[in-house]
Parts: sequence; structure tokens; C-alpha cells
Amino acid sequence: MTARRHPLFAVLDMLRGIRMPLGIADYIDAIRAVNLGFGVGEDAFVRLCVMLFAKTAADREVVRSCARSVARQAAAALAREDAADAQPDDVTAPGDDTAPAPDPAPVVPTPVPLQASATPAPPATSRTAMVAAGVRTTAAVGHRLDEVAVVAARMAGRLPAGDYAPVTGRALQQGWRGLRMAVRSGPRVELDATATIQQTARDGILADVILRARRINRAEVTLFVDIAGSMVPFHEFGERLVDTLHGGRLHEVRTYYFHNCPGDVLDTTPAAAGPGKSLARVLDELRSPWARAIVFSDAGAARGRFDRDRVEATREWLDRVRAATPLVWLNPMPTSRWLGTSANAIARSVPMYELSTAGVIQAIRMLRVRESKRAHRDGPRR
Repeated sequence: MTARRHPLFAVLDMLRGIRMPLGIADYIDAIRAVNLGFGVGEDAFVRLCVMLFAKTAADREVVRSCARSVARQAAAALAREDAADAQPDDVTAPGDDTAPAPDPAPVVPTPVPLQASATPAPPATSRTAMVAAGVRTTAAVGHRLDEVAVVAARMAGRLPAGDYAPVTGRALQQGWRGLRMAVRSGPRVELDATATIQQTARDGILADVILRARRINRAEVTLFVDIAGSMVPFHEFGERLVDTLHGGRLHEVRTYYFHNCPGDVLDTTPAAAGPGKSLARVLDELRSPWARAIVFSDAGAARGRFDRDRVEATREWLDRVRAATPLVWLNPMPTSRWLGTSANAIARSVPMYELSTAGVIQAIRMLRVRESKRAHRDGPRR
């Protein structure tokens, strides 16, 4: 019997393919579930997938749909294999001397078990009935997944998921929500308890309540993304930044693209289709007191080179942007790879952080500096 990959990992791959933020911890949890024999039967398999992979209420329906689809495909594949195994082989009729003699069967050595088992073998049964809708147990797969090897690979830096990100989409989205610049705007629909109490104490009677406008987040983020050359392997990370910013409850998100070094004209689409947008017009957008800017680029660290012209041109561009709004730089390469490259020189001119959970938190704190100073200058907001 040919060893097959457990359908649980097919669901994991499918969910990662639609960019659900699942990482190494989810992979190890799946291995443990397989080794313990959970998820036998279609309904049990679906419940197991939801328990392992669904982090929010919105994720449950997506995981449930993917798991049921994989389970039914596995069931259909097993049913076809059982039907093929049930068909008798062609047998030569007795007395038919003209039929060619069959080829001698190859000699296959009998595998020697690694350890004798005192547990009696279970009664023979149909594989389709055993897996009850196509979910193979560990015994049916014919091999046991080695969790120790996965943990060792993680410690050695060789993750089983090749595109595992140093920061998940969920962590990014939660981080952007911390970039709050709340102001009261709109109709007066919220009770101002403090003002109402003060008026009542002054007049001696509660004549009317005082209302005020709700607080809304006015934060505007402009993201500059390097998309070509050495940044091609990090294209998915750039898309994840864009998607999570749009889901971060910000007032407005704008995205521009460039190659290697940003210049006087920025692309408005990743494919560089269209005339682009001039930096002068972008700077007009950034002069809002609520605007913030983020650059996403390796700054030359991926190739490990130092380019003086690139450093000088980037510094000039940064000076122009920084004059309009606070700016931070997110680098997909770890800080250990910046030394001796253009990134190390550029990092002296702009707050640069590696793309990790800690780096994103530090970048958001830096973007909030101007807002904190403004709040301190204007006094407490009611």
C-alpha cells in the first residue's frame, strides 16, 4: 500500500494558499492530531480542522468548507482504489496452450518489523469503511509523522512551510489598529457625562443632557513598496502589508510602488501600468496632520551589497518625505544582514525596523510620536 499524505495537511496547504495566517505552531498541532488518531470520519475531520485552524468566527466557515471538500475528495479516491482492488486479475483459460506464459513475478523481500507488537491485529475491513468518508488514520497511512524532526528543523531554521512569515497577518492587523489618532467629528450623539454633571451642579437642576460627537480614527497611512529586483521573493509580504492595513480600521490607506530607489514618480499599481503619480502630489497628501508614511524595502540588504549612489539618492528622497510627515522603514531582511550593505547606511537616516512582530510594534510607536506631542500640547481630549 502506497503511503499517502494525511488530508489534514491538504487542508493546511489550501488555507495557506488563500493566505490564512497559519504558521509552524499550527503545523505541529496538525502532526500531533494525526499521531493521536483524531479526525476519523468526515464530521469529526471537519470539527478537528475548525478547532486547529479557525482563529476567528469568520474563519470557521472557510475552514469548514475547505475541510469538507478535502474529506470528500479523499473518500472518492479511496472508493476508486477499493473498486480497482476488487477486480480479479486476468487468468489464462485451462488448456489454452497458445496463451503466452506470464512473466515471472519479481521477488520482493518481506519487510522486517522494527518492533514486535503484542496487540492483536484488528479484523479486516474495507478501507473506505475504516476511514468513514476518506480520512485515513495513522495506521492506514502506513507511517508515523515525526514531530521531533519538525521541531529540529524549526530550531535549525529549516521550516517545513517554505513561505512562513516572521509576522502573521493577524499580528499585523492588530498592530495597525494601535495606530489610533482619535478626534471627535460628526453629529453630537454621545453623552458628555462630565459636562452634564458640571451644568447640573451649576444650575441645581438637570434641565438637559449635553451631547458630543463620537471619536473616529483619522489616521492615514501611505505605504511605499519596493516590488522588483531583490524584493521579488518578498512580494507576498508586501501584499500582506497592504491587505492588513486596509483591515486595520484606518481612515485612509494609500499605496505606491517603486523599484530599488524611490524617485520623483511613483507607480500606483504593482504592474507599473499607467503614468504613475508625481512625488510632489504625494507630498501634498502627506502634509495632513494625521498622515504617516511607511517604506517597505530591503534597501540592498538581500544582495549584501553597498551602493553609494543608491544611499545618497534614497537619503535625498527621505528628506523630502520626512519634511511632510513622520516616516518609518520596514525591512524584510533581519538586522543581522544589514551590516556592510546599503541598508545599514540608510538606517542612519530613517528609523528602520525588521519585518517582525517586535519590529512592527516599534515602528507603530515611532509613528505615534507626533500624535503624542500634539495631544500633550493641546491638552487632554474630552
